[in-house]
Amino acid sequence: MNKIFSIPFNGDTALMEEAAKTGKVAEIYFAGPAGNDLSQSYPVYGGGGDFSPRTISELIALCRDYEIRSNLLCNKPTLVFDDCPAAFRYIKSLKYLDAVTVADPYALAAFVKEFPGKDIQCSVSMVLDSFEKVRTILKLGAGTVNLHIDLNRNEAALKALFRLKKSYPGFKVKLLANSVCYHACPFYKWHDALETLAPLNNNKNSFGALLDANKCVFPKPTRSDLLRRPFIRPEDVDYYLRKNRADIIKLAFRSNNSETLKRTLWAYFEGSYKGNLGDVVGFGGQWRNLFCDNNRFPAGFAKKVMRAAADPFSGFFDSLAGRVFVDG
Repeated sequence: MNKIFSIPFNGDTALMEEAAKTGKVAEIYFAGPAGNDLSQSYPVYGGGGDFSPRTISELIALCRDYEIRSNLLCNKPTLVFDDCPAAFRYIKSLKYLDAVTVADPYALAAFVKEFPGKDIQCSVSMVLDSFEKVRTILKLGAGTVNLHIDLNRNEAALKALFRLKKSYPGFKVKLLANSVCYHACPFYKWHDALETLAPLNNNKNSFGALLDANKCVFPKPTRSDLLRRPFIRPEDVDYYLRKNRADIIKLAFRSNNSETLKRTLWAYFEGSYKGNLGDVVGFGGQWRNLFCDNNRFPAGFAKKVMRAAADPFSGFFDSLAGRVFVDG
């Protein structure tokens, strides 16, 4: 594998340089500094970074040194309500910035118009979960597209999307490998919005007050549902690249501490992880102490799970759950 991973900046510049030296990193994505942070906030999980302008400058310089793309997150789902001129002034101050990631589709065209030389990317939070949605957004001038996680295992859709490159040469497919969300979760797009708007919820009698923001409200998930989450294992990245199902593999999370983030990065860099798969794909929550033995997954899992995901009545996931989870 060459440079195919998009990795998050959690504030540890030394870790980013260590990762850059592997030759596996194509891009580093990061939030802006205090006062210029238009990224999706993570108030529930302890924040995603509060960096100084100097830290951001050092990170962009590091990216240039290692020929890695720098990608500023402007991925608040409610970006359309923010100060557009101020955002543009800040971005223009970042002389060597390569890309900007946007989640709000209303704001996308403005970024494309203002920054014709940059890769204006679509965030996974834009929920581009079909061929037609992607084609529509490409007409607005988007470059790299972070597909919605539900397409990770939709082989027919991924194959069709690659054909769009003939009409849109700048189009690249990016897949998020380790999302914590469930497959076909009807609450997906609201997770991001509610986190971003959480500070505004001062009404103790609101519907929002009934929610536990630390938990997904996906109803009564089972171990099979956990395996239906469209994660991509470190061992299966090669399948996506070899079969032209992805150009870039994105790894999360920028809110992780350096020890946890490094474990995830190196598992994917090495294409193998011998241990609890939950450690790198982020099971968390009620599954935090459940051991999912990554060594027990069948050979050729990527191809098999693509086939199983296409059949809603498949018993594949129930059978797999009995094989890979270790109790006690």
